[in-house]
Amino acid sequence: MVPPTWFDAAWPFIGLGGAIVMVAVLLTTDTFRGNVVVSRWRDPVWLGWLAVPLYWVHQFEEYSLPVLGFNYSIQEMICKNLGFAPYPDCPIPLSFYPVVNIALMWFGAPLAAYLGRRNVLIGLSFWGLLLANGLLHTAGGVAQGAYNTGLWSSVILFVPLSLWVIYACAIRGPYSGKVVGVAFAAGALACPAFHRLRVFQERGDRQCGPAGLCRRDRFHADHLGGPREPVLQACATDPAAGFLAAVVGPDGTLTMVPSACQLTIPTQWAVAASDVDGMGAARLLAP
Repeated sequence: MVPPTWFDAAWPFIGLGGAIVMVAVLLTTDTFRGNVVVSRWRDPVWLGWLAVPLYWVHQFEEYSLPVLGFNYSIQEMICKNLGFAPYPDCPIPLSFYPVVNIALMWFGAPLAAYLGRRNVLIGLSFWGLLLANGLLHTAGGVAQGAYNTGLWSSVILFVPLSLWVIYACAIRGPYSGKVVGVAFAAGALACPAFHRLRVFQERGDRQCGPAGLCRRDRFHADHLGGPREPVLQACATDPAAGFLAAVVGPDGTLTMVPSACQLTIPTQWAVAASDVDGMGAARLLAP
């Protein structure tokens, strides 16, 4: 794992500072207003901009708690859910989290809000992301009966304010429910894509042990609502071994097949070298 830098710990606090400044500007000036005749709380352009600092606050709650001394870490939670050991052994580099979050929410969200002056669908789309993310955090907290990182900002900010945006823009606002619904749906669809991107990482280093057995740890996206896919690739790498590998089928059966070192098994399974008819191969050891 790449060692953490000062920025890995500092970026949520930078975002919180930006959120405080932006909320102050939103509430005390007309800089982000699209219509000064109506209340800012009923102005779709202003509401589009409001989503930006709210997510920065959410990022602060998700990623600052370990720095503040609380025993909650979204990075550790993601590694645990994907079947990896906790840091420093988890293969996801800590720099991955700020890169994804900053790209989407520090640049993508303000861009969408800016374009909202011309297209309300784009301007309100991030509210769909906030609502979907808020409901996921809330449902997770209720199902587990415990706090998860990001829960409080979801319950206090994301869910109620998203419902207000629907009320202000569609029920009592200038746009039809279909228009606002499409905007929210676009953002909601981005939520699972965001989560998949946030946990997509591949570790390409190899460690070769006795009997020419190589191991390569990696994992794929955590498909929301679908199977997680942490995998371990292994095979006998001695050319005399014939490159046989063990492959686990969907029904759990084990098959020995010719392979170019391509073996997919859950990471919690151990792998050992064995001798099958005089040919080296990979062997699975159940946990």
